[in-house]
Amino acid sequence: MEKTTFVNLPDVFWFAEDNVARAVTGHFRKEGDRSTVAVAMFPGWNQNKSGPLIVRPLSDEEKSEALRRLSSSWEALKAANLSDEPLTIRIDDANVSVSLADQCRVFEQIFTKNGKLITPKYAGVTGYRRGESWLLASTLRAKRNLEPAIDLPVIVREYKNKQDQYADNVLENAGKMDAAMAMSSADVALACILMVELGASESDLQKSLGGPSKRGTAQKMFALARLNGLHPKLDVKAAVKAGTIKIPALDKEAMRKMAQEDASAEDVKAYLENPKKEKNQKKAMGRPAIERLKENNPCIAVKMVCQAILNDDATVLRELTLNAAKLNEFLESIGIK
Repeated sequence: MEKTTFVNLPDVFWFAEDNVARAVTGHFRKEGDRSTVAVAMFPGWNQNKSGPLIVRPLSDEEKSEALRRLSSSWEALKAANLSDEPLTIRIDDANVSVSLADQCRVFEQIFTKNGKLITPKYAGVTGYRRGESWLLASTLRAKRNLEPAIDLPVIVREYKNKQDQYADNVLENAGKMDAAMAMSSADVALACILMVELGASESDLQKSLGGPSKRGTAQKMFALARLNGLHPKLDVKAAVKAGTIKIPALDKEAMRKMAQEDASAEDVKAYLENPKKEKNQKKAMGRPAIERLKENNPCIAVKMVCQAILNDDATVLRELTLNAAKLNEFLESIGIK
């Protein structure tokens, strides 16, 4: 069993771009969500409910980047207009007013020592929403004349690759660890595509999404990721972010079939943009079926038509077109019109 240790809040920095589970919706849907999380964090980290935070050691280069971002946040707080409208947050049946100036003072109390920023040691892999709400929660405590609650229970993991790191990140937010805000379908899709690009298998996705009960979702997301890999020019990730692909409407079997049959980019694009089919609409014959027809059908004309379709080249049919009159006459003589 992995050991849980305790570190201080300034020891951990969260890189927003590594929170793949929230790559579409972001950490908060509206400003009020941050306040809600801050109120929940008011007593400090609830290990019994949330479990320990998962972190990874920072490289020297990452420590420098973390300090640069912390410095930018600090400067923004110091430069904030003191006339800015303060937040009013309801806690313990009372309203508490919190300004940016209040948050700046608490930031300096927690994240600096002797006027200099404290260098982080770890990157947060989980707990992004809580990490981003901690300053506000600590400021609420200060307004109640309480010291900041900055002790964090952590499990330190060293990852061999980004895929394993992202898997832990998605697992927390997919529900296994009771995430406070469920991942949207677009969040799930984009996270799965990113993991597959890094080498994740369908079974890897199932594990990250919560286990056997998520098998169908894993199959669907893996098929979508495969289509993204087969046709990179479609930029499926950008379409997912933009909301032009409606993930719930996609059919896993339809996508798996397209991936298996190496469907054309045009067909994939058309399906992803409009997955709803007419009830009696027949599916077009896929490439493998056309290849089998060309191989096994004894009719030369059929073979030529198959070749034209496979090559996307109508010139293959030139001889048939030049002799269309004779061919039509023969076909009509045997009852084909």
